[in-house]
Amino acid sequence: FPSHDTRKTINGKTVQFQEWFTVLEKTDGANVGTIRTDTGFEYASRNGYSCKTADFHHHREFYDLMSQRENILSEILEPGDRAVFEYLGWKHSIAYDIPHDPCIILDIFKKGRRVPFAEMQKIVGDKFQLPNVIYAGPGPCPIPDMLELLGEYGHHGAIDKAEGFIVRVEPLRNNVQSVEFLCKYVRDDFHPGKYITRQGPLEKNGYILGKVVK
Repeated sequence: FPSHDTRKTINGKTVQFQEWFTVLEKTDGANVGTIRTDTGFEYASRNGYSCKTADFHHHREFYDLMSQRENILSEILEPGDRAVFEYLGWKHSIAYDIPHDPCIILDIFKKGRRVPFAEMQKIVGDKFQLPNVIYAGPGPCPIPDMLELLGEYGHHGAIDKAEGFIVRVEPLRNNVQSVEFLCKYVRDDFHPGKYITRQGPLEKNGYILGKVVK
């Protein structure tokens, strides 16, 4: 993230750093998701395996939890839509005492289109927890400034240091906002898999089931 206004090519995409950036706290948990079909909902891990029959207990727990919330999911997802979550029920690399529900919705895809974050906020409302917004506005977004806004422990109840942040580059083109791409910054001293074993995570985080914090 440059500290001055410039155009820069990242992975073949040219970005004007005066355009809209949404910077979110990066949380550490199980990356899982759901798709609404014509007959209901399917739930899968990041690797594409069914959460319902998963080998790892925390994936099955996510399925059990979300299958009880399908009436709420039906309010934000139409058939063919997808949603991506971070499930923080168990310790992975960071321990949490979470002041809200452990299911954080990270992304919504409608008709194959990744929904910009501001639009997603309107769709989700208070139905699910969203990641904390560190910054939303025109670039540039210097890393030291974003880390200062993040704080040492972030805003989701981390007991260990917060992992880092996600940057969503969401430019406005012809009065339509789109998601150009995402990138992340992870602290140099982050220790991935700190609490994970071959059987998956063994220690639960604290959380308040069903609570949404704005």
